[in-house]
Amino acid sequence: YRPAGEENWVGGDFYDAFPTTAGWMVVVGDVAGRGAEAAALTAQARHTLRTAAQLLGDPLAALAHLNRALTDLPSTSLCTVAALHLVETEGTVQATVVCAGHPKPYLIRGDEPTPIGNWGPMVGAFADSTWRPETLTLAPGDVLVLYTDGVIDADGDDERFGDERLTETLRGTADASDAVGRIRRALEAFEVGAQADDTAVLAIAFTGDRARAGLSGS
Repeated sequence: YRPAGEENWVGGDFYDAFPTTAGWMVVVGDVAGRGAEAAALTAQARHTLRTAAQLLGDPLAALAHLNRALTDLPSTSLCTVAALHLVETEGTVQATVVCAGHPKPYLIRGDEPTPIGNWGPMVGAFADSTWRPETLTLAPGDVLVLYTDGVIDADGDDERFGDERLTETLRGTADASDAVGRIRRALEAFEVGAQADDTAVLAIAFTGDRARAGLSGS
């Protein structure tokens, strides 16, 4: 995780991983805006989502709860979220992916990165928003990568980092730590000038007996 600006210790991006009543929830999010107001909204979104997910054990119900909390605020408060719900059953792990206005996570299987999940509205945009989950069974060696748009929007000499460059960066990833390290090194080599936006990266690898997370950020 890297907040933009040398004096910013808290930015608009956040990530979290925590147990629920059934499995684990892993989330990466990004709130609209900058400065103190964005930092306050970041804290509210993260803790509201965590509390709701732990009580309800369902990513859709947790997002709906956060959506109600944000749409009830007096001013427009928008947030994007990518959420993974990981449930272990009889030696397998089911991963349910929900994307609320957020870049799709990547599944890296057999060295090939593929975006997963279905597009949905930002949290806080509409009171009646709904999202469509995608569920997949993880195989040993699979790596899941969540990130914020600060990664693909990073500025180079005359272009942004982009989806294609991120896909190439992740091709051949060995494990969760490797995924995070690859993105960090690629951004450091690509960026020109001061970092323009917060960036957060979270990766999880399924080793065959359990999911293991790489929580160091880029």
